[in-house]
Amino acid sequence: SQRARSTVQQSCGNAVGGRIWMDVCFLRYENYSFLGKLDSFGMYTYITSNVSNSDAFDAALERLFRKISAEAAASGSELYASGIITDSLSRKIYGLVQCWRDISSNDCTTCLSDTINSMLATYPGNPGVQGLMANCIVRYEIYPFFNSTAL
Repeated sequence: SQRARSTVQQSCGNAVGGRIWMDVCFLRYENYSFLGKLDSFGMYTYITSNVSNSDAFDAALERLFRKISAEAAASGSELYASGIITDSLSRKIYGLVQCWRDISSNDCTTCLSDTINSMLATYPGNPGVQGLMANCIVRYEIYPFFNSTAL
């Protein structure tokens, strides 16, 4: 939106490319055609604490991601899915995955899988992480951050 565009203009100046992620907006521009091309560039934001009994948490998180990433890749043009899972200690985990619509279902699967694997390996036991990639986003939290009534 307008705020994303002006933030990129202020931050990037005359750069030939730029990207900005906001809660409901991703804006990217380049001096080459990037549509439909898989790109591994991205960043992660995370909470700097850990949950107790992280093995139970991480096992549930992995099950949730496996389920919703398969749903997203199979969702046709939406390439989106979200879900909620409860781990063995009754903690709820909220997860969301989405791919940009200019990539194929196979590329969506690749982007989500690479991002999820990196998140699980790098941030075990973390109560909230966002993977903001060039072709997809992956996010989970221990609090609701999406409209669960639509599920």
